Amino acid sequence: MKIEIDGNPGTGNTFTEVHIGQVQNYNPAATTVVNNYYGEVVQADAEVTGKPSQVATNKTVPHIDTRPIHAEILRYVSKVRPLLVGEYKSSFQGLWVNILAIPEVDAEIYNPGKQQGTNFNRNLVANILHQLGEHGYFGQYNAAALARHLEGDSDHSVRTSLGTSPARVIFTKVEKLFEDAPTA
Repeated sequence: MKIEIDGNPGTGNTFTEVHIGQVQNYNPAATTVVNNYYGEVVQADAEVTGKPSQVATNKTVPHIDTRPIHAEILRYVSKVRPLLVGEYKSSFQGLWVNILAIPEVDAEIYNPGKQQGTNFNRNLVANILHQLGEHGYFGQYNAAALARHLEGDSDHSVRTSLGTSPARVIFTKVEKLFEDAPTA
């Protein structure tokens, strides 16, 4: 798209030319113009693998060994074991191994985002614990009690995430585990 202006465009006005994939601003009275480009940064290996190796725009994901974080997640969720209903205690760790193997969970769980004091997406773990609570894993579900066991404080910020289910796509995949698993 090309914009043409006849006459004096005035001062303080901004004119935008839009191209597929970028936006540039033309500021006639500006002494400095900074163009920021937002979009996916696709690495050269994308042509080899067929998919870009990143999660967010302008940010490549480093290749990390997730095994220690995987073990850390399992230790974290095991803190709520005393709250489990008896018949679920023996299968709880195995269930979490299966949950962590879901590709959609795997894609998000190892990225803590802006969460502090954690190497994994603690909010996603809490959302999944909430979903398990809806299936009766904790009997009478109590987010404050789970937060106290997980973080030592019933008012910890994780309590908010213990009150909501995960995103629909993950929720559906975890539900499929319940359908495919033998009953406790």
